[in-house]
Amino acid sequence: MTEQKIPVIVIDADRPVQNVFLELCYNLKPFLEKRAEMIEKKLTSVIPEEQLKIYERSSVYKHSRFGKKCPSDLFSQNLQNCVLYRERIYYAKNEEV
Repeated sequence: MTEQKIPVIVIDADRPVQNVFLELCYNLKPFLEKRAEMIEKKLTSVIPEEQLKIYERSSVYKHSRFGKKCPSDLFSQNLQNCVLYRERIYYAKNEEV
């Protein structure tokens, strides 16, 4: 398991089942809480500028509710940093957003 970077959790099982369950939940909580964020991060993908027109004309992908504006800064309009997230096209003002 350590070769595949999977953490090993050792739990003493010589006690009541409820205590073992509570310790197991306590030890797994950080991994389960971060799991959704890891999956959400994988759902985003950068759209190359030359392929943006294809995505915009598609009936599957649509603009986000912010249109061609950056969600974090509605006054900026930059078409160079486009991101696809859950079938919606988002425009970011820079690569960090």
